[in-house]
Amino acid sequence: MQKNVVYNKGVIELISKPHASSTVKVYTRPEDRVYYKFDIKNTKYKVLGNSIELIFEDNSKFLFVSVLDMRDEQNPPLIVLKDGKEVSIETIMLKIADEEVYTTLLDTQSKFEEKLKSFQVDLANEFKKVEKMKADLEKEKNELFEFKTNKTITKEVGEKMSPQINNTIMVQPKQESKQPNIQKEPAQIIEAQVEEVKPVKKDDNLISLNSILSSEESSKIDEIDSIIRELDIR
Repeated sequence: MQKNVVYNKGVIELISKPHASSTVKVYTRPEDRVYYKFDIKNTKYKVLGNSIELIFEDNSKFLFVSVLDMRDEQNPPLIVLKDGKEVSIETIMLKIADEEVYTTLLDTQSKFEEKLKSFQVDLANEFKKVEKMKADLEKEKNELFEFKTNKTITKEVGEKMSPQINNTIMVQPKQESKQPNIQKEPAQIIEAQVEEVKPVKKDDNLISLNSILSSEESSKIDEIDSIIRELDIR
């Protein structure tokens, strides 16, 4: 079975990647040069305590144990890629920092987009509520206007009928007695009775109440119009 890591004096060779989801530890020393014998594209570094992980797509890992403790050494370990490019620990740390910043930006953008979608949904719901409110106010306005119109017509008809009622006098004529002539006593004399119906007068309180109702209805209609205008502006 082929080893993943081969140690020699001052040289460490990484022969092959670990199996999926497994971790292989790499122990480095100052002045060591770590050579990759295969391509490590599509990998990422991650700090784990004072160690560094190299993570592959299948979640297999190389763990460089305590490598960060040697950053301040005169000759810290050096990574050499397959193409011969040398990578220092400091470069790896900068790459990790950049990836963390990039990941943070992606997370922030994702959260912002989620909040924006939620806000758009809430705004659409509020718009529906406003439209329903406008419809209800329009309905109420129309009902008030119809009620006021009907009341006005009724009032006008009543005013036209009032003079006729006021001038009507009901009179009960004298009734002549058809009984045979007999001696009438003064107390038995039947006098003509005339009953007069008092003219019908408008109730001042009713007129005042109608005026108040008309004023309140007009005021209510104006208030509804004002609210609808504000809703349209919004």
